[in-house]
Amino acid sequence: MKNAIFCLRSMRNNLFGFLTLGKLTCLSVWLGLLTIVLLIFGFILAAGFVVKIVASDLIGKLILNAARPGLGEHKIRPLLVGVAIIAILISLPFVGWLFKALTIFFGLGAVWLLGREALAKSQ
Repeated sequence: MKNAIFCLRSMRNNLFGFLTLGKLTCLSVWLGLLTIVLLIFGFILAAGFVVKIVASDLIGKLILNAARPGLGEHKIRPLLVGVAIIAILISLPFVGWLFKALTIFFGLGAVWLLGREALAKSQ
């Protein structure tokens, strides 16, 4: 009987032995690092693409509304105008990097304000 209990306990210990403190610590560290990497990747993706789209839409609305009031209310026209203008400004040889940086900064601010406004509406 003592041998059977010893055998069951040793099997139980072997079965659950993989959850030692060292391995749990290692697992939590890797999960934390993975979370940080995914957050950084998401921010880079947002700063690279989403921000330029939002900035293009806002610039297109401003220009089209200045040209003729009500023209900027269309869904696609302001985006196309804004993308064309931003693409031309970013492609300039010596100052394109400046326009790209300004687009990213203003676009991040616009995304922040739009998110804050959407959060305020939901509450």
